[in-house]
Amino acid sequence: MSKNSERNIRSLHLDWCKPSDMVECKLPIIEPCNYMPPRLISFRESQESADYEAGVHFFVDDVYFEKVWSNPTQWIKHLSKFSCVITPDFSVYCDAIIPSMWNIYRSRMFGRKLQDCGLKVIPTVPFGTYELTHFALLGLPQNSLVCVSTVGARKRHNSRMAFQAGLDIISKFLQTSGVLVYGELDSFDYHNLKTYQYEQSILYKPEEAC
Repeated sequence: MSKNSERNIRSLHLDWCKPSDMVECKLPIIEPCNYMPPRLISFRESQESADYEAGVHFFVDDVYFEKVWSNPTQWIKHLSKFSCVITPDFSVYCDAIIPSMWNIYRSRMFGRKLQDCGLKVIPTVPFGTYELTHFALLGLPQNSLVCVSTVGARKRHNSRMAFQAGLDIISKFLQTSGVLVYGELDSFDYHNLKTYQYEQSILYKPEEAC
């Protein structure tokens, strides 16, 4: 393999995961995790916090955590101090399928790397189109926790519709042990899924989506 090829593989972090650990050679497989963190703090908060019993989430604007992908070694060491990590919530967009699939890949690959480093990892399920949500379920474990966020999904009609459609898909195709909900439960139909609500921090609230 040429040096250029090796460099390209490293930039995609394909060296983090063997093909046998990927479902349909698309997304890395995440192992089950049923650890319930007592509370969740954002990645931004974690950089100033010694609350190591908390789990770390990435429900903030992408610009604040892009560095975990570009400089993973430093941030994996940082995240290992905390009780668990929710996979990065890189943004998905209903009108940009391919870039959104890339962001789902990045979230999953980083989560798999964290697990391989010994961290407890709970996968995020992003909600976009039917196709994107189905793609995001590939390689997720059965009888395990997943995490979603209602932040940004409650005020706009299209966002509410996408969020509800995502819950419908989870309830039909993924046998979870429970859903961690970051933000208000609101009036969504969770289809008798076990839900565990975590309050949104007043610090570092994400900007309002367009």
